[in-house]
Amino acid sequence: MEKQGYRENIALLTEIFPGRAAISVQEAATITGTSKDAVYDMIKRVHNPLPHQKMGSRVLIPVAGLARWMCG
Repeated sequence: MEKQGYRENIALLTEIFPGRAAISVQEAATITGTSKDAVYDMIKRVHNPLPHQKMGSRVLIPVAGLARWMCG
C-alpha cells in the first residue's frame, strides 16, 4: 500500500538527487531542514525511525525510504 504523498515526495527527491538510490546524512539533514545530529536521532527512534543502511562507517539514507518516511 502506497502512502499518500509518496509520489510527490519521490518526484521531488529524484529531481534533487537524479540517479541516486541513497543520500548522505548531511544531504538528509538539508532536505529535512535539520542538523546531522537530528538525522541520527531520527534514525535511532523506536517509533517511525528514518530508514538507513550502514556501509562500513557510513550511514546512507535510501531515497525511496526517505520519501515514504516523509509521508508520516
